[in-house]
Amino acid sequence: MRAWCRAHVSDHSGWAFRLALLLALAADADDAAADPAAQVALRAELAAEITAEITLLHALVDLCPGHESLWSHLRSVARLAALHLHAWAADPLPAALAIDPLDPAVQLGPVSADPDAPPSRLSELAYARAVAGASPVDEVFAVRYARALVGLPWLAALPPI
Repeated sequence: MRAWCRAHVSDHSGWAFRLALLLALAADADDAAADPAAQVALRAELAAEITAEITLLHALVDLCPGHESLWSHLRSVARLAALHLHAWAADPLPAALAIDPLDPAVQLGPVSADPDAPPSRLSELAYARAVAGASPVDEVFAVRYARALVGLPWLAALPPI
């Protein structure tokens, strides 16, 4: 499925299927509460899959700019990460990000440079800022993603694509 999605980046159906697989894994992890060892293993697998999915999406956004399907899936995976990754929820966000998450005057704080570190809201905001500043064709998508990361309505007050 990964190869198919890489070859058809603009096709939402493949990304929707991949999200359904991640959601099924998350449900399995939640349902395994009666067996703590199984739950720990499933949560570790889910964290690894979310990390791999975000890494894949970053690579494809860089390789194939301008595809809304990639950004839409990235927002969905970020919502899943917010519910299931401890590193994601532990990120304290500066209050000024609620006004403008891409404001370069607002410092994000330390972002891990470790490529094996799990993604976090801060690392994803840093990614959205970098893409918005470097890729005019992806700027609107990056703004929407950054707004979603800080809990703002991501469609509000944005120009149409």
